Amino acid sequence: VFYITNIKMKYYEHASKKLAALGFPNIDKKHLLFRTDTSDKQPRRDIVLKDYEIALLLGDNLNDFLSVFRKKPIDVRSAEVDKIKETWGKKFIVFPNPMYGDWVGAIYKGNWGASAAEKDQMHKDHLQRWDYQP
Repeated sequence: VFYITNIKMKYYEHASKKLAALGFPNIDKKHLLFRTDTSDKQPRRDIVLKDYEIALLLGDNLNDFLSVFRKKPIDVRSAEVDKIKETWGKKFIVFPNPMYGDWVGAIYKGNWGASAAEKDQMHKDHLQRWDYQP
């Protein structure tokens, strides 16, 4: 088991102690790959791939699986998801996170400086109503 996280290295000691206390296995510098110079996880996945085959990836963000999703608009991200639809639920397991993630930047079209009201409207513009029909 390897942990590829965007927690910054300055938090390594605290986070590794917490994970070990919770009983997670392989909590050491080889298996716990924190963010250093980039939030792109591909360089850290490549470190693992040098000696291991990745059988399963778990994450709450599309970028946890492939870099093709990084900083892309929603329509491109959706198209990329569709291209590899046979992988979802088999090799890529998603833990939905409605609170934060790169999907937020996609909704904002990269405009992190938008006002709170503008961000609220952008969120509302992307909601899709689901009508349950039993």
